[in-house]
Amino acid sequence: MVLHCVVAFFLFVAFSAAGIGLYLAHFTSQGPVFGTVGGSLSLLAFAGTLLGFMKALKACMMPCEVCEAMGATTVVAKKK
Repeated sequence: MVLHCVVAFFLFVAFSAAGIGLYLAHFTSQGPVFGTVGGSLSLLAFAGTLLGFMKALKACMMPCEVCEAMGATTVVAKKK
């Protein structure tokens, strides 16, 4: 459970850095720029880290597959 939250935190940091890179790649001192290789790669990095962050956040909030624990103290009853 803690591992999922740590991974989600680091992916949030990567997602934030990708968002800054996306902004810096598309908005230069000469104005907005689109269609460059750097801009396309930064968009792919932003989308990839967004998907990874959302998946890790879902794993952090959903019950554990091994112990079926939800959060730190709540235990989900097993289905019969």
